[in-house]
Amino acid sequence: MISILIGFGQFSIAQNDTTAYTKSDSVPVIKKITPLKKYTYRKSTGINAVYSLPLGHFGSTDLSTGGFASPGWGIGFDNRSFVAKGFYFVSKSTYSWLDLDNEALMRALDKRLAADGFIGTTTSVTGGQYRPFFTTIGLGKDFYINQRIQVGITAQLGVLYTSFKSFEIDAYDAGGNLFYSDVLKFDPDFAFAYNFGATFNFFLIPEVLAFHLEGNYTAANTDSYLRSGLLKPIKANENLQLFNINFGFIFCR
Repeated sequence: MISILIGFGQFSIAQNDTTAYTKSDSVPVIKKITPLKKYTYRKSTGINAVYSLPLGHFGSTDLSTGGFASPGWGIGFDNRSFVAKGFYFVSKSTYSWLDLDNEALMRALDKRLAADGFIGTTTSVTGGQYRPFFTTIGLGKDFYINQRIQVGITAQLGVLYTSFKSFEIDAYDAGGNLFYSDVLKFDPDFAFAYNFGATFNFFLIPEVLAFHLEGNYTAANTDSYLRSGLLKPIKANENLQLFNINFGFIFCR
């Protein structure tokens, strides 16, 4: 025990007490200081809905370089193992579905055919869907704002595997007669991928359950072949870039 003389009175406090004393006009004033609680959980698991926005060439509608990908939805899972001072190892897997922008592709094809002298020719495009699957591992850091709120940053490396649902192109002359029809498909392939992002957690039940929000930029450079029933395989290079918005829940233990 430590004895302190304040003003005209004597008070005894424990060494680990967080009570602070101030003096005003010889009258003792007591102010309670609440220390920030340290989190004790060591691992967490998250499940998220994912909204994916294609960026750069991947979302472009340029017939020469564009991927004609539309925004889409997906699902994501992640696991975290905390080390110390808010740092953690993280592994993440995300699977998304992004439809081919058929309307934009038809407009681009019609414009190209007209420029090549096929006046009055129209096209029809149906089907087509990108299905990127990312799996990554990396590091993260959480910053504790208060007992319920955390913000953080992450950086990860991994692999991408993109499967692709085939699409059909039909072309009609000025009289409406079908003169070309083909089904095209990209061969799936593996590629090196990376992402980095920012996170926000709001604990609904402290140290047990939290609402999770994350925005991350994910990218990979893929090589694949475009195959069809009428043409020889065409080698294609795709710079796949996505901005993913993840929202869901994390479970701590």
